Amino acid sequence: MRNGYTFAALVKQDVLAGPPADVLFFSMLALTQHGVCVSACDSIDALRQHMTAPSYYVAHNLVTHVGRRAIFKGALVQASTANLLVFLDAALTGDDLRPMLIAPVFAGAPTQVIHLDDDVRHVYA
Repeated sequence: MRNGYTFAALVKQDVLAGPPADVLFFSMLALTQHGVCVSACDSIDALRQHMTAPSYYVAHNLVTHVGRRAIFKGALVQASTANLLVFLDAALTGDDLRPMLIAPVFAGAPTQVIHLDDDVRHVYA
């Protein structure tokens, strides 16, 4: 399965040395599955109040399974909050918002994850 959607329009930074992208992604995904949904936002503007960190991990929410094993097939990048909001506004305007998970840059486990999709904008903690 190839993922043709890239974060080319997002001004991104290199992810600093640390855990691999799949470890970061599955940490984010775990919070959406086992955490508490603290907000359901109807717009990107409503999400702005939850986005207070200086930079975020942004990951495609793209997983495939081989047997019982889940494999992260997307990309994970790091971006500043300002650049991320510009990217999200453009994706919504161009009707090209793909499923993604967004979390403030973390070490260990994330304390907040935003799940975005065409019609879903949830904040988990």
